[in-house]
Amino acid sequence: MDLPYTLSELRRGIRDPSKVRRELVSWGNQLRYAESNIRKEFHQRDNNSKYGLVLNWGLHKRDHWTAAWYPFFVKRFVERFDAQIVTSQRSYDRKSDNLEYLFAFGSRNKKGPTLKYDTDLDQTVLLFVSDPHNRSEFLEHYIKDNEIDRVVSPYYYPVLHHLPGLEEERLEHFPWPVPEKFVVDPTDIEYRDDDVLRVSGAGGSEAYELRDWVREQPMVDGYQNSGTQNKVMSNEEYYEWLRNFDCQVAAGSLKDNWQYVVPKYYEIAAGGSLLFAQYCRDLERVGFDESNSVIFHSRDDFTQKAKAYLDDPDSYLDRRRRGAELVAERHTISDRLDQIETLFHSRV
Repeated sequence: MDLPYTLSELRRGIRDPSKVRRELVSWGNQLRYAESNIRKEFHQRDNNSKYGLVLNWGLHKRDHWTAAWYPFFVKRFVERFDAQIVTSQRSYDRKSDNLEYLFAFGSRNKKGPTLKYDTDLDQTVLLFVSDPHNRSEFLEHYIKDNEIDRVVSPYYYPVLHHLPGLEEERLEHFPWPVPEKFVVDPTDIEYRDDDVLRVSGAGGSEAYELRDWVREQPMVDGYQNSGTQNKVMSNEEYYEWLRNFDCQVAAGSLKDNWQYVVPKYYEIAAGGSLLFAQYCRDLERVGFDESNSVIFHSRDDFTQKAKAYLDDPDSYLDRRRRGAELVAERHTISDRLDQIETLFHSRV
């Protein structure tokens, strides 16, 4: 593996010292990931399960996941299917004759290896896609060349937007889940006398232009941390932290190419807060509407609805309870595992 800079550049402290540090950390992580993946491959050498999870085991072991739900999902997936972890092309090639069903996190990202699948084998491959805007042309070719059975994604219309060559019947909407133990009992939801709306998460890019605007409003209190980026808590602490508030805003951008129903939509509702949601075309598909959340379509709409909420927050308790009920009924890890099992045994 090549160093990101020459040794002479590193000694001089060159152009951007912070970039050097970031890339050295990344390089060190890759080495540690590789070591963990090799160990995992060795420890499961006698596992001949027909189910496989294509995964960077080193990233998982160090909990370098970008969202809070991932480690809970991986644990439950392995338990449910007695799955073997596919950490590399080598481990896939060695076990490919036994593997019939694969759920793959890998495709040009850190979550797992980008495998070349043996299309002569009778295998069902589900490819998880969470950032369809990233190298979309490569992704379209990869799906076609490897004869991927289904693309499963938490985003439906954004995938069709960014991957116009993907046949719609190969796309399976796979909304972000919340671990069951972090979904509040709706009967426990009550008003906590919180006199502002809350918003959390990263900002500073085109994808977050509306979130950044919301953060500046006088009736909003903002945090930079979240369960996806800028993580400062453990996953468990993050889910518990979300239960402290009455109303939280989920927003990114209203631009068509950035209308992503991110994990925060489900996490807010699961924690018992009122979901104050930026409109996204996918919202109707996942069940969020004005009966279980507040949906705003513009900056003016946000301002008007925020003032209406703050004038009478008690009147929104039923919406909060119905939001938690929606997540409990449709968007838990068990729901997504059931969905995977159905997909494994059905082909386009």
